[in-house]
Amino acid sequence: MLGAEAFGRYSLLLVWLLVLGSASTVGNGQLLCRYVAQYAKANDRDSVAGLLRASLATVLFFGILFAGVAIGALTLGLLGIQHHYTSLGVLALCALPLVALQD
Repeated sequence: MLGAEAFGRYSLLLVWLLVLGSASTVGNGQLLCRYVAQYAKANDRDSVAGLLRASLATVLFFGILFAGVAIGALTLGLLGIQHHYTSLGVLALCALPLVALQD
């Protein structure tokens, strides 16, 4: 069972994971809604496939970039997290690209 302090740390890490994961999409959700419908109406499957590949690459790039910056800040002690929680934070932040892809 988690105490109040441990639950607070867990909640803070989860919120930052979700915020950075959402920021990693850089608006690709809206872009896909608009252009996939437009390309599907024109029956242009090659453009849809290219758009999906480019969107996937963009989201993965920013997810990995944000995770790397956050992990660097965490391991350098810039976030004020106690040292024995650093490995847990690094492990959680490694999932950031996956969180970004599900958004």
